Amino acid sequence: MMNPVVKDSWKGDPPRLYVIAEPLPNAPHVRLSGGGVADMPLDEYLNTLQKNYDNQSGKFFAYVKGGNKEEADTFTLQAWDVYTSPTSCYEALIHLYYAPINEYLCLKKHLGEKWAQKYLDESEKREAAINALTTALH
Repeated sequence: MMNPVVKDSWKGDPPRLYVIAEPLPNAPHVRLSGGGVADMPLDEYLNTLQKNYDNQSGKFFAYVKGGNKEEADTFTLQAWDVYTSPTSCYEALIHLYYAPINEYLCLKKHLGEKWAQKYLDESEKREAAINALTTALH
């Protein structure tokens, strides 16, 4: 059974697709552009999304809300999930997952110097561990 509260909030005519865009769980948590609704068939939307991904255009990019299109605000599409339910008023819920093109700059601009430095420190530790393993294996 379709959720009547949600359906009524769309005045009885909900869109076919509901799209959510957000960072991957391991990316800086900022609000992104790119979500919304669509009234096209699911297969058509997914085909267009795949083309955007392959051509690095359209929905391939998302930007921090309230930011601009500089490097610190730009995210790229990494993956997506499609959820369907017989009780939903939507044909599908599509979850788009993005990662920043420059995590350090994103952290520095949106979460501050402390988080940016923590990212650099963790990157250095990871690189040192990789170098130590590489040296030990040779």
